Amino acid sequence: MMRKRLLFGGLILAVFFGLELNARARAGLGRLLESQVVSDGVLVQFEQGKMKLSKLGEGILRVRATRDNFEPDHSFALWKQAPTPQALSVEKTQEGLIFKTTLFWGKLGTDGGRIEIYDSSGRLLLKEPEDGGVFFEGDKPGVIRKIFPGEHFYGFGEKTGPFDKRGERMIMWNTEYLFCSSPSPISIWSGSLH
Repeated sequence: MMRKRLLFGGLILAVFFGLELNARARAGLGRLLESQVVSDGVLVQFEQGKMKLSKLGEGILRVRATRDNFEPDHSFALWKQAPTPQALSVEKTQEGLIFKTTLFWGKLGTDGGRIEIYDSSGRLLLKEPEDGGVFFEGDKPGVIRKIFPGEHFYGFGEKTGPFDKRGERMIMWNTEYLFCSSPSPISIWSGSLH
């Protein structure tokens, strides 16, 4: 059985770590109002905030969320040749938006902006449950997703404790400008890196 977990930090789908949270303390995005395909992704307006989905490569999806307006888009990597955000192939349906690359496809739901992602063969890679998706706790963004049995989490930067961070609570912040502010964690599940 998959367990519900929360994600805090920059809303990049690669940032995965666990934290249980009282549902009453968080405010979700609400109902999807409109979407607009732009040159570097798709902007989605919800009742309680905005979301932007961008392709950073055929296998990388960047998800950003805000209550108000987005800061100017930039790479969170220090590498000069870091990928730049690109448009996604998007189709509007009654259930929300379907987005695609050559390596994966996904659904963005109309109620709360819950995301599901599948590889090109249809295998489920990520799922946000009915009571999940992007939310705000005060001014801090987060996301609830399902963690698969046997899934492990590595690569959160300079953190103490066990190497596998599954089930750990971590605060993500960085005051050193020269270093990457968004750690690049890795999820390993069913023999695949995510």
